[in-house]
Amino acid sequence: MVVSSPVPSAVFSSIANSVGCSLWQVVAASSLLREGASVPFVARYRGHVTGGLEPSQLRSIELAQRGAAEVSKRREAIEKSLRERDPPVLTAALLERLRAASTLRELEALYEPFKRKRDTLAMRAHEAGLGELAASLWRGGLPSDAALESGLRAARCAPSESEQHLIYALAELVSLDEGARNAADGAFARRGVVRAKALPKAEPADAAVFAHYAAYEMPLSRVRPHVWLALHRGSERGALKLNVVLEDGGNGAAAAALGSVERSISVLGALPPGSKRATVLRKAAADCWSRLLSRSAATRHQKNALDGARAEAVQVFARNTAQLLRTPPAQLPPAAADGRCAVLGVDPGLAHGHKCAVVDARTGVMLESLTVRAVGGKGGDLQPVAE
Repeated sequence: MVVSSPVPSAVFSSIANSVGCSLWQVVAASSLLREGASVPFVARYRGHVTGGLEPSQLRSIELAQRGAAEVSKRREAIEKSLRERDPPVLTAALLERLRAASTLRELEALYEPFKRKRDTLAMRAHEAGLGELAASLWRGGLPSDAALESGLRAARCAPSESEQHLIYALAELVSLDEGARNAADGAFARRGVVRAKALPKAEPADAAVFAHYAAYEMPLSRVRPHVWLALHRGSERGALKLNVVLEDGGNGAAAAALGSVERSISVLGALPPGSKRATVLRKAAADCWSRLLSRSAATRHQKNALDGARAEAVQVFARNTAQLLRTPPAQLPPAAADGRCAVLGVDPGLAHGHKCAVVDARTGVMLESLTVRAVGGKGGDLQPVAE
């Protein structure tokens, strides 16, 4: 595997810590892998160069190097895109955060507010000439309500629409604000709820598989990784509709979240509470919350939880496989009169039943299989279910 993109030198020490070797070993192995050498080749014939790194360590270095190269390449593309914007949006603080990001997830989270969108309400507000007025109000550059009214009268749209267009332009600025985004994320982290319900048009087989989640509701912080994977599979197969919302129907929680968003707008605290400037900013915060922030925060939480669940599933599989490979071979009992020796394997599962399989230990042929579930779902008598 050849990695063409350069890997920042600062990444090498992080790789060395995770792999459990010296920095010079990572640099040496990385150089060989970048030149196209394979892991088996390096492990067998270049041990004197790498200090005798094991194949498992070399594979970890290869994966980490590949990931770092992808992050570096994506960072360059994001920086290039932001530099070419008009007006410029790549500030020194944002550039510093982009270069400090070590994963694709962190980069995409930073870039998400700046992704170009097609024909948004904010774009129409800019076309009406209200972009500069919104930016000036956002920076605290409007000295009076009269200045705001003057700017609204100069807009290239119907007078009755100018204030609403200004709200749309301000809502976009609120959505780009880090404090507002953190307030929205915090609201979902504290009071987010995951809900799933069965879809009536689902295939009967899929409906039966995901029946356990047909009317599912759980606080976001308490959803287990394996449940996230099951919910996502059900959603992909059209058996479930999956949503992340705020608790209590979103009413009290949404009001509290909106209050946090308003408090994150620094200029709002400096304006007289009854002024038109403050009123417009509060309307923009409410519009941003309902159209942009609440949806993007829910999507981020769902994506991050799913990514974490997938990563944990891989780790669990790796641990189970390693344990299985280290387990000594089973001592087979004497064969029966027909020469067969049967072994029963059970894969426990409370939600969907215990999968049982009887295998001929000498040939590996599966003889019988069934699923055993507890009657009533929990703690009842066991009953077999035909597969």
